Amino acid sequence: MNDFEFKVMQTIIVMVGAFLISLVMRKIVSRFAKITLTGNTRRQRVIVRSINILILMFSLLLLSIVWGIDHNEILVFASSIFAVI
Repeated sequence: MNDFEFKVMQTIIVMVGAFLISLVMRKIVSRFAKITLTGNTRRQRVIVRSINILILMFSLLLLSIVWGIDHNEILVFASSIFAVI
């Protein structure tokens, strides 16, 4: 197995792991919301969306480490996006 195939396999593992963590967290929040939020689905959606954003950011960080992207390049890209926004 060469280096490219190994990186692709790691990428697939990170993506599947992020998806599974997202599903588990959605179920946990849903179960917890039934007990404490008494049917406030808007708050539940905000919590799930926030958790999904954190999972996405962590997954992107892991993928940048797997593919060997320089962190300075990511910071330049992010600052350019924020300047446009």
